[in-house]
Amino acid sequence: MKNNVMEILQEARKNNSGATLKKYERIQYPNGYQYSITENSSENATPNIEEAARMVEKLHGNCGIWYSDGLFYIETSYWCKYLETALDLAAAYHQKSIYCWAADTYINL
Repeated sequence: MKNNVMEILQEARKNNSGATLKKYERIQYPNGYQYSITENSSENATPNIEEAARMVEKLHGNCGIWYSDGLFYIETSYWCKYLETALDLAAAYHQKSIYCWAADTYINL
């Protein structure tokens, strides 16, 4: 496991926030939308930071993470350029929201 994963998870817990990882490194995009293809978030949620780090490892450091209401959520996520495409894909996978990179905010479905 990469050392920075624990730091990223600790920061997410501290700030009640999240991050997108590619090859274990935090990445950011200037625009576009992030959506998840993980259908059941409860299976990919844990209150335990060590378990969250193991979940990141299982996804080879390519995932979206966020912390909310005492749980870490670790999911396979993807970037796309178009809002409509991201909304359609998120809806198909029963997601609650997508992330807008340009506005730095979530869009609820």
